[in-house]
Amino acid sequence: MFAAVKVSSKDKSHLPERIASFRGKLPAPWANKAQNFAGSGTYNDDADGDLPVSAALQTIKPRPPPASFPDYETAILLTNVFFNEANPQSPILYRPWFMERLDAVYDWLSANPERTEIDLPDHLMTNLYFLNMAWAIATAMNIRSQSMPERYHAAAMPHMDNIFSTKNRMDGLKGILLLALYSLMRPAVPGVVSFTVPTFRHLVLIICSGMY
Repeated sequence: MFAAVKVSSKDKSHLPERIASFRGKLPAPWANKAQNFAGSGTYNDDADGDLPVSAALQTIKPRPPPASFPDYETAILLTNVFFNEANPQSPILYRPWFMERLDAVYDWLSANPERTEIDLPDHLMTNLYFLNMAWAIATAMNIRSQSMPERYHAAAMPHMDNIFSTKNRMDGLKGILLLALYSLMRPAVPGVVSFTVPTFRHLVLIICSGMY
């Protein structure tokens, strides 16, 4: 798990190495702290601007492009990783439920070979969120997966509104929990704390509607 830990510390010797490890251009307050340290050898805790935490770093790094929609064989491989390694630790999805949605998407694509996943009918669009989030979590289980978790996460995000607006509160809750699990595995904005209120709201709505 990745914790959001401030870089600033009374141990001044590590500061240049941490700052040098950041990818992209540092915002001015952080860059000034690095320059001041390099010039004077002292670190001023009172200088303007906090050094970045892990979630804030994501706004500095260049964001990877969304992942291409995988072929069926790759989709099954990633799905197996998710249900064999990730889902048993944090049970969120029911495998037959997930496979029904996966097969519905690929059956439609097979029947419409000239189309892509962005052409799916509206009733199948929500499925793209669950598929891509499951694959993002599956690839995050492998430390050598490089940017693939972020790319599948990026592919899922355009469909997040469908999750929050769905009339099926249980599906909405599953979607929020998947996003929370992913943010625990990979530094993400919004962070896991951001999902506390939406999760509680969906639980209340589910209980009140008699679905639980």
